[in-house]
Amino acid sequence: IDDETSSVLAVFTSQTMFTDEADSMVSGNNVSVFSDVISSCTDTDSVEGIVIPVKEYDSSSLTIASSILIAFGVIFVVVIPIILIILGIIIWVRRRRK
Repeated sequence: IDDETSSVLAVFTSQTMFTDEADSMVSGNNVSVFSDVISSCTDTDSVEGIVIPVKEYDSSSLTIASSILIAFGVIFVVVIPIILIILGIIIWVRRRRK
């Protein structure tokens, strides 16, 4: 038997410890503990031993009242094109008279 050989045993007592629900209750510390245990078992001097935890991003949705949405729709689809057509006709008539 080689006396220089050593072993590391990590015991996690719950099978749900690393689920998203359990991890969110402790602000991500369960995954951090697991990552630290894995890092301590590997050669941290090499690049492969470095673990960068994934950061989740929450995207919030923008809510707009339907009346405002309808108003902007009418402005952009009806009012602005009518104004541009009228301005185009005015410019065309003025140039034609010259």
